[in-house]
Amino acid sequence: MPNRRVLDRLPIGTLAEHAAIGGLRALHAARDTDPAIIVELVTEAGLRGRGGAGFPAGKKWRTVADNAASSPIAPTVVVNAAEGEPGTYGDRAILAQNPYRVLEGALIAAHAVGAESVVVTTKQRFEHQVERLEVARREMREAGVLQGVDVEIVGGLVEQQYVAAGAQELRQVNAVALAAREKSHLFLLLGAAEVEPPDVGAGLSLVLPDA
Repeated sequence: MPNRRVLDRLPIGTLAEHAAIGGLRALHAARDTDPAIIVELVTEAGLRGRGGAGFPAGKKWRTVADNAASSPIAPTVVVNAAEGEPGTYGDRAILAQNPYRVLEGALIAAHAVGAESVVVTTKQRFEHQVERLEVARREMREAGVLQGVDVEIVGGLVEQQYVAAGAQELRQVNAVALAAREKSHLFLLLGAAEVEPPDVGAGLSLVLPDA
């Protein structure tokens, strides 16, 4: 199996650069595919969250999609890039290197579960990452990539509030609050590294990074 990189070799500065390395192909393929098939492919691929629990992504997506089917309110995709664990830098590295990849993955997840909005939540001190996300969002909106999906970038709470409340607990509470603000009682909580889109070959195929 070929080695798959989580980070791009060089920083991706524009949407055009992202497209030049194969970006957006997965999103276009996903939008041409029935959402239920996408959830099934993610499940069969064995994709898991990169946190300590390693929760199966397919199970998470399917749960939200199934509940959304019987709800009058569309769910919200919440990308957790707050990095509450001490000493971690994974989310910030990915967002600084290629925020287009994270937003593309979030848009695929939104299509799969029927979400109309995406919220990316970080911390106030992640100024460089927030700026990169805002630029990427603007470019993707102007290029018509968002296709009506509302994408919001939230700086999050100040560091002292995260420490006082406990990082793990507060991430969950913050996600629920954001989803409620978007008038959605259903939300799909993802880590920044978890929503990187797969490579696309024929149709919609999922190729996972090597561990």
